Amino acid sequence: MQILPVFNILKPEIKSISLIEKVDLYSRKDNIRGYNYASTIELDEVREDKNNTNHFEALLNIHNYSTDNDNGDLRVDQLNGEIYGLLKERRNIVDSKIIIDLIKYTSRLKPTFKREIDSWVGIVTFYIKWRVI
Repeated sequence: MQILPVFNILKPEIKSISLIEKVDLYSRKDNIRGYNYASTIELDEVREDKNNTNHFEALLNIHNYSTDNDNGDLRVDQLNGEIYGLLKERRNIVDSKIIIDLIKYTSRLKPTFKREIDSWVGIVTFYIKWRVI
């Protein structure tokens, strides 16, 4: 599907945030266990433009995680803010496979503690449009 090209272009952008130790696909979120600060990338509601083949749009969810017992909620909120600042109104991110035409901020969820993964988790959601080259 379309997640891998989007993931490959966004991973180094997100990894550039100094706190983040690991970036992976949301479907592989079990791989972030053992890291203090991590992010996963998820595309939701992917739709192809009916008038333009190879043009897509979706919701982009960046899940941020912290296992910090003392300040995990604050750290996740900090990561959410840094992700927002990094991607809030980005355009024309290009690699050899896709062009991301637009990333636009839509919402941000406050951190909550998830016992099943023993981490604080927060989500920043964007609307994203891209095309396959």
